[in-house]
Amino acid sequence: CIAEELNLSKSDRIIDIGCGNAWTLVQLAKKGFRGLVGVDYAPSAIDLARAILKEHEIEVAQVELIVSDILDRTDGIFSQKFTLAHDKGTYDAISLNPDNSYERRMQYVANVPEILEENGYLVLSSCNWTEEELKQHFKD
Repeated sequence: CIAEELNLSKSDRIIDIGCGNAWTLVQLAKKGFRGLVGVDYAPSAIDLARAILKEHEIEVAQVELIVSDILDRTDGIFSQKFTLAHDKGTYDAISLNPDNSYERRMQYVANVPEILEENGYLVLSSCNWTEEELKQHFKD
């Protein structure tokens, strides 16, 4: 578990960016983590996440689900801070968008640190970028 490898407390706040079907949130909740937040810009994804959390009998108090766009700085999510931000596919999806993909990637790179605590972590899984390319994108 990512959070355990980073020695996070069960009460540390964790956000899943582009939570989709909530798989990561389910796994973290089952391990006893609280303060979990899942965000997705698609309301249908949040509806799916709610259904899956219910199916796994995850308490609503354990996981907050929010329709939110990480690219929109006016979004309420930016008033919160997290110890860990997890992304499995959202950065890739932004990168593959044919409309201003470079600008959108740079907006993502600028926005994610705004929701992280001072010594927070971003854990990003990508099938489109190498580790070295990702380090270049996020070097500043």
